[in-house]
Amino acid sequence: MRNHTSKLAEPEAVKWRNRVSFFPSFLKKKSREDLKQELFEAIASLDRGAEASPEDQERVEQRPKFLRPFGKIYQAFNADTLRAQNMETWPFFNQVTANLVPINSKRVAVKFDTFKIGGLLPLRLLEVDAVNWK
Repeated sequence: MRNHTSKLAEPEAVKWRNRVSFFPSFLKKKSREDLKQELFEAIASLDRGAEASPEDQERVEQRPKFLRPFGKIYQAFNADTLRAQNMETWPFFNQVTANLVPINSKRVAVKFDTFKIGGLLPLRLLEVDAVNWK
């Protein structure tokens, strides 16, 4: 019989596990509305990111590295049906679809309606918050 050691016991695996970060909200148990309000306050003076400096972008973008997409993100807009779709590539293959509602000649409300997690698990939204974009 050969003695197999667990890969988790290797120093490299332990070193990797020590670097994993978590959302601050998991630790502080903030509500969805509190997190949403914090994000809106962070981007209020930045014209929703259009006037953001690299420091501002870094402050707003606090997702842990392992949750960021590694591949390309494709966006498709259908002007005839006023629909939009974002698709991530490897490793997550997440998708989101939305209705585009014109507000005026320069603004549109984006009403997200379907998310696909991992490209497999579809989630339909019942109550949709519209996001206004220029």
